[in-house]
Amino acid sequence: MPSLLFLMLNLFYFLIVLVNNKFMNLFYRSKSRLYRLLIFFSILLSLIFLIDPFNSVLIINIVPFILIFFIFRDVLILFFELVLRLKKSPVLHGLASYLAFIPVLLLILSSLNQLTIRDVLVSLSLLTISGFYISRARFLSQ
Repeated sequence: MPSLLFLMLNLFYFLIVLVNNKFMNLFYRSKSRLYRLLIFFSILLSLIFLIDPFNSVLIINIVPFILIFFIFRDVLILFFELVLRLKKSPVLHGLASYLAFIPVLLLILSSLNQLTIRDVLVSLSLLTISGFYISRARFLSQ
């Protein structure tokens, strides 16, 4: 848990520096996404530090996983747009959502103490098969 917290704090610092950077015109298109990431990080950090998971309602325990999914998805979209120079499209958003779901699913299984090699292989194979069928259905509909 401390290493995850350290990683999150470093990413939070990187986003603050990136938003306040004087070279922000390179990231002007993604400025709203960066602000949304800052808001998600601040909400996630406040939930982690201020809420006791043993004394809270179930929905409050689910919210951090949803926030982590959106953070991963937005970071992947930023990576695709800024580093790989891909254009914004529904396929890009679908791929980012698909790739962001895998670590969140593994994190959920790990937090429930249900993460084994068999579970990792089953979840990755199900996600691979579903990704294949989604791409095939999208190809056939065009």
